[in-house]
Order: sequence, then structure tokens, then C-alpha cells
Amino acid sequence: MGKQSVLILFLLLCFIGCGINSSNSKLFESFFVGESGIQYFIKPLEFRGENKTKLLMDITIIMKNVNENKATVNFSLIGNKVITIIDSMSITQSNQKMFLQNIEPLFFEKQKNHFVARYTSKANTEKIIYYFKRNNWNIHIYSDNEKYGYVSSEKTAKKIKYINKNLFSIIGIK
Repeated sequence: MGKQSVLILFLLLCFIGCGINSSNSKLFESFFVGESGIQYFIKPLEFRGENKTKLLMDITIIMKNVNENKATVNFSLIGNKVITIIDSMSITQSNQKMFLQNIEPLFFEKQKNHFVARYTSKANTEKIIYYFKRNNWNIHIYSDNEKYGYVSSEKTAKKIKYINKNLFSIIGIK
């Protein structure tokens, strides 16, 4: 095999490897974090509410072993009013409902003609992963006796399906 063949083979392997990573990196990223395990970062998924409000949710899962998995759910509320305190959040799918409590605010800001409020919470890792098996999520935010609803768009539903197929089903999480 000549030098040109080796160079072409090397470039081809690099190109294929980059192509594989770039398609997955659109929706999630994987990181080895040493003794802490492997971290999976799911990039923001958009859910739509009333009056052009949005909820953007990203999820970080650290997989060490079955008993030590951790999930962090961060989300931003974008709308014409700022919600400073959240009592709880529910994610409903089919007949399953998961509640997130102990929701901590991260920041509040005004951007042009709307407000952005960012929050964080912990979640049950196995439940979060299970929810990716179905792609139609309904999310409710409960704040000061008010209930705000958000639904997954068709685009978000496709993203959820893709993440399940190309991440959770591959790494063997049922």
C-alpha cells in the first residue's frame, strides 16, 4: 500500500468519525468525567405554552452505576411575565406523571420584550430516561396557585424520539 493510499484511508476514517460525532452532537453530547462516570448532556428541548410562551429544558445525566446515577433538569421560562418562585413542576406522558420539587432559581432577566427565568432541579434518572420512550410530553409549572402548561411541538417530539433511539437504547438503558 502506497503513501497516497494510507493518506486517503486516514483522511476517510477521520471524515467518517467527524460525521458520526457531529450528527449526534446536535441533540446531545457525551463526556467521560473520570471516576464520576459518563455525563450525557441533552441540549435544550422546546415546549410551547399559551400566548407564545416557551419552556426550554436541558438535562444532564451522570451515569456511574445503577445506584449512583444523577439527573439535573435545567429549564428556562420565556414569556411576558416573570415567575420568580416555582412550587413544583410535573411532566406527564400517557398516564405517567413525574413531579420535580425543590426547584431553585438561577437567574431572571429581561430581554427586549420578554422575560427569561432560569431554574434547576434534580430528577429521578430512571424516570427521565423512561420518559424518552414516548415523545409527547405535557409539562405543568405550579406557582403561587397558578398553573402554566407547555406541550412538546412536533419538532420536539422528533428530537425526543431521536435521543431515545440514538442514546438511551444504544447504551442499554431500558
